[in-house]
Amino acid sequence: MKKNHQCKRRQLLPFFALVCLLLCNEMLWAHAKQENYVWLNVDQDAIVGRVELNSNDVRDKLNIDIDALGATRLEGLLAAREEIELFIQENLVFSDETGEIPYTFGTPTLFSEGGAYLQFPYKTERLPAGSEITIRNSIWLVPPYSEQDRFHRSMIVAEYNKVSDQSFSQSNVALVFKSDRLTQTLDLENPGSILNWQDFVWQGIVHIGIGLDHILFIVVLLLSAVVKNQGGRWVPVDGIKAAFINTLKIVTIFTVAHSITLTLAALDLVNVPAAIVETIIALSIIAMALKNLFPSLSHHSWILIFVFGLFHGLGFASVMGDLQFRVGFLERILIMFNIGVEIGQLIIVAVLLPILFWMRKKAFYQPVMLKGLSILTIVISIWWVLERTGLVSS
Repeated sequence: MKKNHQCKRRQLLPFFALVCLLLCNEMLWAHAKQENYVWLNVDQDAIVGRVELNSNDVRDKLNIDIDALGATRLEGLLAAREEIELFIQENLVFSDETGEIPYTFGTPTLFSEGGAYLQFPYKTERLPAGSEITIRNSIWLVPPYSEQDRFHRSMIVAEYNKVSDQSFSQSNVALVFKSDRLTQTLDLENPGSILNWQDFVWQGIVHIGIGLDHILFIVVLLLSAVVKNQGGRWVPVDGIKAAFINTLKIVTIFTVAHSITLTLAALDLVNVPAAIVETIIALSIIAMALKNLFPSLSHHSWILIFVFGLFHGLGFASVMGDLQFRVGFLERILIMFNIGVEIGQLIIVAVLLPILFWMRKKAFYQPVMLKGLSILTIVISIWWVLERTGLVSS
């Protein structure tokens, strides 16, 4: 009897391992990567621009809760401005061949809905000696901040150069700073040459990695990729070829669907409110998990995968829409971002499919993995639906 209990406990280990993986991913998802922006423009006698920091970053990383410092968020920002400005000056340094270029701040303001971003206008004391400026940008990219958020990216955006009578307002080109790339040189007369396509591939990979709802959708689809419906019940597929073909069909349908809406939304041809999109994404996980519980629902499931994939594409588009520097090279960035999404998706498949295929004939697979994990995802997704429809508070 004791041996049987030990055996059952060992059989449950894969289930608990996946649950732990999901919980760890939840923590990562809760600290989803943020971006901050530094606008850098050439005026007649100085560099002018603004630094935009996410208020959640300021609260969580600098321990400055501006909402608690004043009757309004703006009052709290003004009360904390000196401390925040000191942080910016320590982590954002401009220089040229003659040395450092000092700068001063104007009055800070709030930006975007609800004042989610804190905006600090600045002006340098002089122009660079030549057409290039060296920037050291370590905002949130060095310890201890990088230990809290290893996915953070800091952006430099150029809009215009009045000295050379150039305008980049339609391109908002970015220079991307990471923890391993803190110092870079910007050509003020040709900022368009700095676009790095690898960064947008990475953005796509990361946004799959931190999107727990997208991951759960793929997981519930893969759980039934290693079994087949036979007479209204699940039975293991015979070989890896069948599992691979099932997975290929799933991934292809999902990819085609979300690529369509990602493209349409990025081109502003489709616009669906984010609350509706996020709610339907949560419902899509419930629907696919129910299919795992009731094999009879699996008939024509590819239609549901395609339809729900359309909404997942809108979800990806809302994330991509936050990349404010993307506008001028939209087509290229759209392709690179989508490639990154696919790479992230394939990484999940490559990790999980061999494990699930190996477990498919185990006695615990259907009751614990296929059904147990599907029930768990239903519970999580129902909570998301309630949260995203405003029925419960987060």
